[in-house]
Amino acid sequence: MGKSPSTTYADIRGGHCVRPTLDDGHVLPPVLAGDQVVTDFRVATLVRAWQRRVPLVLIAGSGYELLPFKLNCSYAVLGWYVFPVERC
Repeated sequence: MGKSPSTTYADIRGGHCVRPTLDDGHVLPPVLAGDQVVTDFRVATLVRAWQRRVPLVLIAGSGYELLPFKLNCSYAVLGWYVFPVERC
């Protein structure tokens, strides 16, 4: 009766969106991916930035050991992003 959801992954300007889709083709609102929880401060920050439509700045600090390169300064701005107005 169209009640078992499958998952649609929409590509939005290089981003990724997870949307459940019912058998009857009805697409439900976006949801967090299986490894994301809204109580994680990183996820909550992204959700709030998307809801408020504020830019997000990506910064890397020299103490971050997983950086694939060595910084010759304290931090570097890797980019800034604005979430698209349209939903996935």
